[in-house]
Amino acid sequence: MRHFILGGKGLLGQALYKVLTDLGEECVAFGGRGTEEDASIWQLPITSEDIVYFCAWDVGGGKYLYDP
Repeated sequence: MRHFILGGKGLLGQALYKVLTDLGEECVAFGGRGTEEDASIWQLPITSEDIVYFCAWDVGGGKYLYDP
């Protein structure tokens, strides 16, 4: 079974990726902060995945503390 993980390079996505690959599953991890993996710019490489996980979320970090 193929798994596509949106946010696969974040905290939750990395943990999910590790669990699935340790079980012998085929996974594609998509995510990151660079423009090469910006879903608002690029078409997602979803082709024949059986399951898609959404672990991507921009929580803003601590920057919200300083914005007026």
